[in-house]
Formats: sequence, C-alpha cells, structure tokens
Amino acid sequence: MPSLSLTIHRGTHQIGGVAAELCAGQEAAGDERVVIDLGANLPGTDVAISDDELVEHVFDGRPCNAVLFTHLHGDHVGLFHKIPAGTRTFIGPMAKKIKRIVAEYTDRDSLPLIDAMETYRRGQPLLGFQNMRITPFSVDHSAPDAYMLYIEAAGKRVLFTGDFRAHGIANERSQLWRVLEMYIPKGIDLLVTEGTLLSRGNEIRANPVRTERDLGNRAREIFAEHKYNFVLVSSTNLDSVMEFYHAAPKDKLFICDAYQARVMLTAMAASGRNFPLYRAGEKIFLPVRQDKDSNKVEMLRKTGAPLNVEFEELELNGADSVERMREQGFVMLARQNRFKEPNVSEIVMKHFRDKAFITYSMWTGYLRGGICEDPNIVRFMGETPYESLHTSGHAFPEDIARLIEAVDPEIIVPMHTECAEEFSSLELFAPWAGRFRVLQDGEILEV
Repeated sequence: MPSLSLTIHRGTHQIGGVAAELCAGQEAAGDERVVIDLGANLPGTDVAISDDELVEHVFDGRPCNAVLFTHLHGDHVGLFHKIPAGTRTFIGPMAKKIKRIVAEYTDRDSLPLIDAMETYRRGQPLLGFQNMRITPFSVDHSAPDAYMLYIEAAGKRVLFTGDFRAHGIANERSQLWRVLEMYIPKGIDLLVTEGTLLSRGNEIRANPVRTERDLGNRAREIFAEHKYNFVLVSSTNLDSVMEFYHAAPKDKLFICDAYQARVMLTAMAASGRNFPLYRAGEKIFLPVRQDKDSNKVEMLRKTGAPLNVEFEELELNGADSVERMREQGFVMLARQNRFKEPNVSEIVMKHFRDKAFITYSMWTGYLRGGICEDPNIVRFMGETPYESLHTSGHAFPEDIARLIEAVDPEIIVPMHTECAEEFSSLELFAPWAGRFRVLQDGEILEV
C-alpha cells in the first residue's frame, strides 16, 4: 500500500534552525524522501538539538532524493554545506542569486554548492520525482523569493507553508489568498504551518506598525525630522530595505555599501516589473575607502544593474565627502560589524555620532537586555537615540486562521514556533481545535 509520513527533525518547539522531511513509499518504486529546509540554529537560542546532531539525524544513511529550501534565511538554509554530495537541492531563482552574493563575501568555498542548486518555477511541479508531485508557490515573507510547497503523494495532499505572512508587498494584491483559492483544494489531508508570532503577542500589541506600507510611511516622517539617519535592517529583508530607499527625502543622500546595493539591484531586476516598490528611485551613494576599494560603480554595472539606477561614490578618506554628508544629510543603511576592522557604517557613524538618529528595523530581542542580545548591534548603537520600526516577516495569528479556513485540513501540525500546544487552546483556532497534532522533534507522523 502507498504510504506517506512526516518527520520534523527540528522545529516543533523552537523558532528557526528547522528541518522536516516527507517520505512517500510505493511497493514497486520504493521509498522517496525529501527534506524541507536544513537551517542553522539562531544565535543565542536555547535548543535541544545542535546543528551537527541535526545533520546526523537527517542524513542517517537513508537515501535522500532532494533538499527543498523554502527561502534563503540562514535558519532555513544555513546548513546547506553539510548536505551529502550528489543530493539534489532546490531554491528560488532570485534567492539563489542573493545567496551567491552573500557567499562571495562570507564563504567562497560554498559557491560551487550554490551554483549546483536547481531553481523553482512558480506553480510548476518539480521534475524527477516518482512518488511525489511537488509544486512550489510564491509566498509573502521578509526574505524575497520564498515558497510554500504543495505535495501530492500516496493519495494524500499536503501543504507545507514555510515562513509566510500576509502583510508585505507581495500580498498587497491578495496573492496568498488567490493562490489558495485557485490551486490548493479545500479538504487537504495535512497542513504544516509556521506559528512564530504566537510567542510574541506582547510585541505585536505594542507595535503600531503592521504592514510594510505602514513602515514606509513612518520612515518618511523620521527621515524628514532627523538630518543624519542610520537604519539597522537585515540586508535580505528587502521589502523594508526598498521602503527605506523610497522614503529617503530627495534632498538627502541615500547611502549603502556595495554589498547591500548588489542585493537591492538583484531584487530590482527580478521584481521591478511587478512591484513599483522595486523600481529605481533616487541615486544610490556608495561609501568607499580608496586604500581598500576599487571602482565600486563599475563592479555593480558588471553584475547586471538596471541601467536606470544611478550611483556615485563617496570617498570616506577625504574631507569633501564627509562635508557633503554633513551639509545635505543622509539616510544610510547600516550593518552591524562582525569583524575586527571597522566597516563603512562605523566609519560614517564616528563623524556623526553626536547628532545621529537610528531607525532600528530588526527583532527587538537583539537589543541590549533582549533574550538574544547581539553584542555587535549593541556596540554599534551605543547611546544613540533610536526608534524601533519593524514589521514581522511572519503571519499574524488571524492570518493563520484564515489559511486554515481556506484549505480545511484534516490534520494541522504547527512548527517554527515555541507555542505549539497553544494552538488548540486559543479561541481564534477553536473551530479546528481537534485537528491539531503537536509533534516532538524526530517523531514520525503517518499521514
């Protein structure tokens, strides 16, 4: 008899560092096993399974037909370099390009592994699988080019959401709900859904910003009020990055380093036709150190930058560029430094520390006194005044409920959450309370 099983190797009771698998068996064809995500633990989290132990559990001598990455965040793709040689890997096409840019700066040895990754085509089943029909669909998330997976196997239908949300730029035209209505039948057998924000209720209630548009509107007010603006934001949180780019006043300089510019340009090239936010705006200024940097503008042009994006270099070794920043004011995308040598964000901050303002657009847990305090962020911010301006990359509970209602699953398995047991007790999920199955890491669920 055909069989289908789900195992969440890590992520039943933690956020990030996740890995799951689906195994479909056919008497004639044998078992076919795919792993979904292979993420590194988030820094500072208290976890029961280490990264090395996770890899041992997942690749325990059994054949693995493929590893499917839902998106490019490290807590989902971070252990890709530990996948056994010859295993097929899949990721979104834009995510692959951005992942390659990151590796050029951080881990050039991994470039051949990234180059070997196969890429999804939205709504097109993956080729080369006998027991499973796997169809990726684009989903709104803080990382660009994220996917949920619809899997048909052994007469069963499974929807694996990955990380998703319904309040970003990609879902302004109700993309998620249209995909569910058009392509995912009601009454599926299994829904595996993230539940990140169930443990962050106080943070949600205290945050007046819910959507990326809200974030952009507030950013315009902040940048108009302050002359010297530094923005701490993840380089791959591109909805927010692009909101900050377009929110910068026309009379101020918009500054970012060449790495961030390359990531932005990659997203612009892939998304600009569909989303106005990803089209070119004001000129981008690149801070350079002539003793360290070659011609950054020329380098960006060679990477296929859209021709309508203008660049100009700001030479940090000379007084003229600093004076220009002082006179005009600026919005600078800053990145915390994890190396001994000061980065360009820190060099610029030294000139403007006494009058600077920081827009902090990351999870508040990384701040001083947070449960996952990041010393690099704390050091960069110092005593500089700041405002937290951030919207989550994860679904609000009411959107998870709407998803459940849309697909009407027989079984619901929460993951990527610290509050799996709470799903069935919340009034919001009361209509489906009896359908939740809380698993433990490594437990096998026969679907």
